[in-house]
Amino acid sequence: MRMMDLIYENEKFRTNNLNMIVSENVLSPKVKQALAIQHSRYHASFYGGTQLFQQIYEMTQSLVKKTFGCSSAIISPLSGNLSVIAVILALTKAKDKIAILPLSPAGGYPINIEFFNRIRMDIPFSHKEFNIDLPLMLEMLSKEKPRLVFLGSSLFLFPHPVQAIADVVHEYGGIVAYDGSHVLGLIAGGQFQDPLNEGADLLLGSTHKSFPGPQGGVILSNGFEDKNLEEVIGTDPLKGIVLVDNIHNSRVAALGVALEEFQEFGHQYAQQVIKNSKSLAYSLDSFNIPLYGKENGFTESHQVLMNIQDFTVGAKYRDLLMEYHIVTDAGMRFGTAELTLLGFYEKEMQKLGSLIGQILQQSFKSQLFKPIEAKKIKEEIEELINYMKEAEIRV
Repeated sequence: MRMMDLIYENEKFRTNNLNMIVSENVLSPKVKQALAIQHSRYHASFYGGTQLFQQIYEMTQSLVKKTFGCSSAIISPLSGNLSVIAVILALTKAKDKIAILPLSPAGGYPINIEFFNRIRMDIPFSHKEFNIDLPLMLEMLSKEKPRLVFLGSSLFLFPHPVQAIADVVHEYGGIVAYDGSHVLGLIAGGQFQDPLNEGADLLLGSTHKSFPGPQGGVILSNGFEDKNLEEVIGTDPLKGIVLVDNIHNSRVAALGVALEEFQEFGHQYAQQVIKNSKSLAYSLDSFNIPLYGKENGFTESHQVLMNIQDFTVGAKYRDLLMEYHIVTDAGMRFGTAELTLLGFYEKEMQKLGSLIGQILQQSFKSQLFKPIEAKKIKEEIEELINYMKEAEIRV
């Protein structure tokens, strides 16, 4: 088998399964085209032949500002991860305290803060509310006064109390950074929450999760300026390189196209994603599938989260669903962003939830489906896959 054979097999896999990975999305044909075109290899004015790409870069930057309603947009990071590292390196120093949600149970980003000689502080988290425990958080802030507070999570069901936290942090001179990697598409569509207008100094994140763009990162702000941040993430070879050398011009062009398209359908898309998540959650709940966030309506994002004991158990459910052409992860996070972009509405999501519910419910009983039952479920899933295949981008 040759490389292109494997690539085609991978593409075939994606089009023959229902992808519910929360950190993935589908690219439009135009975004794919922009990503495939060979642009100039460099963008700095030091090199010749970059004039046209400079226009692409500036237009993409303007589209980011327009989409997110911000005054400053850094689009050079190659990933959300590099955006996080840039903020840590630029805005803190050795032995500074950084508050961030723990990986378990909150799904905080698993950045190795100690590697950078900073002190990690876990943000208090309420399992019941599946959100930051605000009273304990405010108490910790008043006592510990961390230099940098990172909000945001990879298990992101509900908006975070940004304003209340920012008020306290700013009072003692700290900085609030909101990692919106997972919910960036919802924020761009005017849903979920508006971190910058709620008090966050920075909004950063990935451009390929709930936002339907190429892999990459952004750092956004309104009036927040820091020379160190510009230096750490800057790409001018004459000033010295720290984190980013080549910004991958095709990525920037593809992001610009995605942002341009988002102007047309982004608001409707973001609204529909949340509606679909709720429809999926209530459908799963009707089969007694244990979900987080039930007391608050399950979710306000692109995620629905099953309450599992550990990732080992989750991996078994993941593999079971894969047998039925439903792709999820070992954390049993069900994402609705990609399927929404491919034309799913509440009706389709309710149906999918019913099928997943039947599969998992049978597994809970440690029973196997009778052949005729399994066949019926697979046929209904095949109908949803065919519905998806007929769609391009419907919203």
